[in-house]
Amino acid sequence: RTCSQLFVGLDSDFWVTYPLKKESSNGNALQDYTRTHGCPNIIKTDNAQSELGQTWTKHCRTHAIASEMTEPHHPWQNPAEKRIGYLSVMVKNVMRTFDVPLSRHQWAQKWCCDVHNIAANRKLNWRSAKERKTGYTPDISMFRFHLWEPIWYYEPHTKQPANSLKKARWLG
Repeated sequence: RTCSQLFVGLDSDFWVTYPLKKESSNGNALQDYTRTHGCPNIIKTDNAQSELGQTWTKHCRTHAIASEMTEPHHPWQNPAEKRIGYLSVMVKNVMRTFDVPLSRHQWAQKWCCDVHNIAANRKLNWRSAKERKTGYTPDISMFRFHLWEPIWYYEPHTKQPANSLKKARWLG
């Protein structure tokens, strides 16, 4: 994967990232986002060609999603741009701290988004982005392990005398 699409909720500050094989797959990421999280009323983009493509535009028209564009060379007009910077720093720190290989960068992005979405935030009156979005207090049990932590898992269909406990790495 060479790039990704980040969606940011303005009211909830909920982050979702979709790794992409190529930038022109942004339309597919939008379809996946709306299928999983519902259609936003409006999407603000930076005029990237992939966000003006046929798949993206057709999906927005079909689902009555209004589109706004930032002015060229004015990235600060898009609220997601600042979050992209935060996510980038977070991913670099996590990958360095836990010695995550570069080939697992997309998993680090997803894990960092999960951490952001579940952590309480002063801007949200000490609620999490996920709680703000859904109205429910999120379950934090998925954070028993950090990213890329060595773990053992049980493989129930292993034939004896082979060991049914297998080594793995936690990806989230």
